[in-house]
Amino acid sequence: LGMTRAEIARKFDEIVAFAEVEKFLDTPVKRYSSGMYVRLAFAVAAHLEPDILLVDEVLAVGDAAFRRKSLQKMDDVARSGITVLFVSHDMNSIKHLCSQVMLLDKGNIRSLGEADRIIRDYQELSAATSDNPLTDRTDRKGEGGIRLVNITFYDANQKSIGTAIAGEPLNIALDYVADQNFSQLDFAVGFRTLAGAPLFVCMASNSTEPFSIQPGSGRVWCRINQIPLADGSYSINVAAHLGSVLYDWVERAATLDVISADFYGNGSVPLKSHSPFLVQSCWVQDERLIESRG
Repeated sequence: LGMTRAEIARKFDEIVAFAEVEKFLDTPVKRYSSGMYVRLAFAVAAHLEPDILLVDEVLAVGDAAFRRKSLQKMDDVARSGITVLFVSHDMNSIKHLCSQVMLLDKGNIRSLGEADRIIRDYQELSAATSDNPLTDRTDRKGEGGIRLVNITFYDANQKSIGTAIAGEPLNIALDYVADQNFSQLDFAVGFRTLAGAPLFVCMASNSTEPFSIQPGSGRVWCRINQIPLADGSYSINVAAHLGSVLYDWVERAATLDVISADFYGNGSVPLKSHSPFLVQSCWVQDERLIESRG
């Protein structure tokens, strides 16, 4: 890669230590896992002192500690005057690293500017290409009298999105058309994995009295103050019901993409491999726990 023997000798130990492959120096690289291979490749590239460092999704591999170390290394490289071109779907890393962001759509430049604004553009672009409306769905179940015809996701600023950020607010709008009066009606939004495993359900009756619905069209809102999901895609079911009586139910009504963020405020991105759920918790040692309870 253009390094002299003297440079290689000087940086060898540092590269090996950064990639954390000390125990595998005698193992042929062809037997490395994909994660080890990319870690080593990034470690070499990060120590090349190039004019431009092009990094494409390297932070998709490795544990949280390695990702933090890689982010810090790229930050150090950028501060030294080297240009870093970082290609990623990880909005948290982009926000942390990049002073200028370019959004590409089908190979064309859609927008260019500061990270916060371009991340919002990315969310809006995702919303524009999300699932079809519910009006055409014929596989719905229930006794009828009301139809759920659309589901729309909004961020905290009431902007339509197709991609949500872990730990941030999510507003869900359900549009309906009713053919009759309902003196009491409950609504539900259920979150599942793409494989169909249930995760959690948000029911209107858990936070308010059942709704009174008149014939015609209308909208109800569900707000989740902090999205408790790790990076990934999730299937959304919607329903209008009262107790065990189901009036309208649509499975896989929409798909919501959730992207990584610093959910715990510790500078790391949670790993989905641990769990799809993100839950805040407090840890202390024995006597301190007793004191905190007392």
